[in-house]
Amino acid sequence: LQMLELFRERRPENRVSTVDSCGGQPLSGTYAEESYGDVWITKVHELAKRSIDVGTLVHFHSQLGRPEFMPHYSPSASTTTDVVRQVIIPCTRQGDGGVSYAQKFGSDEKPECMVTHTWSNLFVDLVAAVVAHALGSEDYSSIAEMLAAGNHSMLLDDLKSRGVIFMKHWICAFCVNQHASICGGFGPEPSPGTDLWEKWDKSRRDTVTREIFNHCECKQPKHFNDSRDLCELNKFDCMMHTLRCEEGDEFSQLVAVDRKFQVFSRAWCVAELVQAKQESTAQYVQLPSADGLKEDAQDLTLYVKLSSLTVANAEATLPSDRDEILAKIPCIEEFDAHLQTLIFGERGLLSRRFSGFGAIQAAVVTARRMKAIAEVSDPPTRTLMRCDCQDV
Repeated sequence: LQMLELFRERRPENRVSTVDSCGGQPLSGTYAEESYGDVWITKVHELAKRSIDVGTLVHFHSQLGRPEFMPHYSPSASTTTDVVRQVIIPCTRQGDGGVSYAQKFGSDEKPECMVTHTWSNLFVDLVAAVVAHALGSEDYSSIAEMLAAGNHSMLLDDLKSRGVIFMKHWICAFCVNQHASICGGFGPEPSPGTDLWEKWDKSRRDTVTREIFNHCECKQPKHFNDSRDLCELNKFDCMMHTLRCEEGDEFSQLVAVDRKFQVFSRAWCVAELVQAKQESTAQYVQLPSADGLKEDAQDLTLYVKLSSLTVANAEATLPSDRDEILAKIPCIEEFDAHLQTLIFGERGLLSRRFSGFGAIQAAVVTARRMKAIAEVSDPPTRTLMRCDCQDV
């Protein structure tokens, strides 16, 4: 087919400009420190000095399921939200307030890697992705199985023998002080009976027991977007910029992709992805399975989902967070183009993960895609997609 020019192998070209080391800017605009107040700058640098090493993360996971640490924990069901609400928040309470897990049990050293992930992801998958990255594994499926089976000692020995057990990461669940934001509630309640209310109600319940999470009764002042300078939830892009400037090529980003690929539709996750790309920060991706994408590409479900992403439809736990991020983006269309290049471009995060780019294999998958499109698309869409497929 390639010889007959019926199929032409092509990937999107990466034409989005990048910058070297500290030359980039956060999404919030020009990040000259003099343009921010002292409180904002202090908080950014404070966040940038929190981290958790991979060994501590594995040990933390080994404690889950014990009577004193979420006895109903289920690796196959419990999410990061479940663990934050029922383990991290209670164990970081101090006096009338609290601190981040990294401040209490982690490190005050700067992280080597920023982990971008979603709280709806299985917690075991988050831990597995970090471990797999440290060990140089192609995907995290086997690591997740080992964690679920309780083989923590074996993993710790492996991490130690390879000299990466103290590799430090910035993970929001552990490095943000939850007592200064979410610990006392679940955000404004939407109108009952709406889809928004159903989503809100689901977010305040444990995945396994379906019981509503307990509120933390601490008196720590809460800071959201109505208290921008002290808020710890609105500075991830500025913190990444600061770490890139201070650590140079020693700083990188790990994208822990969840099984439903929701990481690419969360507002702050998308902002972190593009921020790293703009500043030429090394980016790594960990998937649940290196082979899993082939089936998704075959039936177009994942391909269509990712290729139609727009930050305008990105989701956030708090609507104000989404509005804050969108307000930082001068041009939505340009941002979306950057995002597509980041995912599908020749050097994109998933450029090597999708089948269909090799000559023979691509021809076969293209034919399968054509058949799938013909079965599920209306005639106008089918014509448009047929033209697109010829230039995959």
